[in-house]
Formats: sequence, C-alpha cells, structure tokens
Amino acid sequence: MKPYYIAMVTLVLILCQFSTLSAENSDSRDTHEKIQELTQSMDEMARREAGLRDQQTSRIMRIEEDLATLRQTITENLSEMERRHSQELTLIREYLEILNSEIDAIKNIASLNQEQGSKLSSNLRRLEQELDDFDSFKKDFPQKIQAQLENSINELDQKISEISSRIQSQDSKISTLESIEGRISETSSDFSRLEDITTQLSQKIEQILEDQEKIIEQTQENLREKVTELSLEIDSWDQDIMESLNMSQERIQIIEETIRQKEQYIGIAILGTGILAFAGIILGILAFMKTKKSRNITSQTMEEMREKISEQGAVIDTRLVELLEKQIPLIPDPQKTRDASTQDTDQSIDHSLALILGEEILKVMKRKKELSDDSQAFEQLKASLRRMWAAFKEKGYELIDLENKPYHEDMEVQAEFFLTHELLPGEQIISKVIRPQIKYKGKTIQKGNVEVLVGE
Repeated sequence: MKPYYIAMVTLVLILCQFSTLSAENSDSRDTHEKIQELTQSMDEMARREAGLRDQQTSRIMRIEEDLATLRQTITENLSEMERRHSQELTLIREYLEILNSEIDAIKNIASLNQEQGSKLSSNLRRLEQELDDFDSFKKDFPQKIQAQLENSINELDQKISEISSRIQSQDSKISTLESIEGRISETSSDFSRLEDITTQLSQKIEQILEDQEKIIEQTQENLREKVTELSLEIDSWDQDIMESLNMSQERIQIIEETIRQKEQYIGIAILGTGILAFAGIILGILAFMKTKKSRNITSQTMEEMREKISEQGAVIDTRLVELLEKQIPLIPDPQKTRDASTQDTDQSIDHSLALILGEEILKVMKRKKELSDDSQAFEQLKASLRRMWAAFKEKGYELIDLENKPYHEDMEVQAEFFLTHELLPGEQIISKVIRPQIKYKGKTIQKGNVEVLVGE
C-alpha cells in the first residue's frame, strides 16, 4: 500500500506543477499583448509628433518669408524717402544761396547809401558853419557887408547850385533805395514762399515718418500675434505630449502591477513547491528571471520614448528661439531714433515687443530645465538661448531670474503665498515664476508674478 500512496502523491505534485506552468504561460501572453499595445500607441504618438513638427516647420518658414518681404519693403521705402529728402535739401540750398547773394547786394547798396548820406551831412554842417561865419562877419564888420555881399551871394549861389545838384543826386539815390526796398519786399515774398515750401516739405516728411511708424507698428502687432499663436500651439503640443506621457505612465503602472502580482504568484508557487525536486526550483527561478527581463524591457522602452520626445521638444524650442532672436532688431533703439529737438524719456519708449520676447524666453528656459543635459539638441538650445540673452541685454533689457531665490518684501513682484512643511518656519522661497520681472537700463518696466512657499 505504501508504494501506491507514494505514486499518488507524486502524481498530484506533478499535476500541480504543470498547472502552475500553464498559468505562467497565459500571464506571459497577456504581458506580451500589452507590450504590443503599448508599442502601437508609441508608434501612433510618433506619427502625430511628426505631423505636428511638419506643420510647425511650414508655419515658421512662412513667417520667415513674410519677415523678409516686410524688411525689403521697409528698405525700399526708406531709400525712396532718403532720395526725395536729398533732392528737397538740394533745392533748399539753392534757394538759400540765391537769398544770400541778394542780401549781400542789398548790404552793399545800403553801405554806399550810408557813405553818401554821411558826405551830405558833412556838407550841410559845413554850410551851417559858413552861415555862422557870415553872421559873425555881419555883426563884427558892418562896413564890409556891402563889399563882400556880392561875393558871398555868388559863392552862396554856387553852393546852392551844388547843393541842388547833390539833392537831385540824393533824390535819384532815394529812388534807387525805393527800388531796392521793392526788391527787398519781393525777396521777402520769395522768402515767405520758400518758408511755405519748407513747411510743406516738413509736413510731407512728417507724413512719411508717420506712415513708416504705422507700418512698423502694424508689423510689430503682426509679429506679436504670430508669436502668441506659436506659443499657444507649443503649449498645446506640450499638453498633448504630457497627456500621452501620463497615459503611457498609467499603462506602465498597470503592467508593473501585473508583474508584481506575477511575482507574488511565483513566490507562492516557489514556496509551495520548495519541498519538491531540484527541477521544480530551477523552473521557478527561470520564470522569475523571464518576468524580470520583461519588466526591464518595458522600462527601457519607456525611457527611450521619453528621451525621444524630449529631444524633439528641444529642437522645436531651438527653432522658436532663433525666430524670436530675429525679432530683437525690431525693438525700438532710442539712440538711433532720437530727434535733436526732443528729449526721450523711458516712458516714451515702446517696450511691448521686448516684454513679449522676455515672457517667451522664460517659457523656453522652463522647458529647458526638463531636458536631458547630455543630448545634442540640449546643447544647441543652450547656445541659442545664450545668443538671444546677449542680444536682449545689448538693447538695455534684463530678465531677472527669481526661481528658487529667497523672497523679500522689497522685491518688485506680485507674490502669492503657500504654506509648506518642507521649509523651516518663517523661511520664504520663490517656487514658481508665472510672469518674469524685466528691467530696462536698471529700471523695472514689468513687475514679476511669482508663487512663494512659506515654511510653517
């Protein structure tokens, strides 16, 4: 009877072992099917990323073509305006030369008239002196009056005739002066007409400048809209990628939970069959190694997918930074546009484009912190950000880095506070920057908007 019982027990143990192996094989098939589903979802997500990347590239190319066309148009308008301005300046110089020559002629005539007037005044004074002498002779020498009267009368007649001739010449000179005054009035009218022409030219130049300013403002507005649309698309793309990553993470968690259950089943099977022969132990170890290998393959696949998505995001951010860098020269430069008759102030400068570029730089810097440091795309993005940062500072702007910095009440920021147990009591750290603080020539033109963690 004992050999019969021993054979029955051995048969039961063998059946248990085969049932355990069949259960493991079915679980492995389920795992393989889930891995295939995950692979298919990864391929679908890669196709979606390729489509989005192509759309983004075509839009960036269209924006660059629009910018090139706009720059060419502005250059042609400026060259035409400079040509007209040079012609008008040449015309004004010719008018001024004519006026200067006429003014010199008038000055010469006036100097001649002044000399002749001085001579006439001297002759009149001399005549008065002679009359005074005649009176003195009349008083002192009454006896000689009769004798000298004829001579004096003759001399007086001669002098009167001379004076008359001189008066006639003076009359002719006065008529000449009157004609000169007429010429002066004509010159004044010409000068007034020249002033009218100059005023019209100034109005035309001001109108051209206003048109150019409107074109530049419209261009800046279009650029702002395009940059905003591009940012919204990138944010939407980031959201889609995060949703895909979350779905993949959930699937990984499901697979890991299944694997843990398998490990528990395998542990129970190994514990139940531990008293069996050495062959059962070897089979259990092989099953455990196979399960662990499947788990490692799944983790490696997800890590490769994350690295691929991160690298593609870095490439897109690099293209965005290059596009934004091309907009920096469009920021108004007070040193080049300053008028000699006016004095610019910081309040009269348009900082809107600079503020938009500063906020976009902050968004790219936030995404850069989530990338892997050892990828080539990360290095390219880092170099592009460095160039854009330098160009931004050359314009006089400064983007203040506040993240993970201690918070002080004298900071020029709008803060929202949150309590936490991770910090010491009273300690305040800026955990998130919603809107950056931007300075222009050391003065804040935009206050920052931050979230602050406060230790309880």
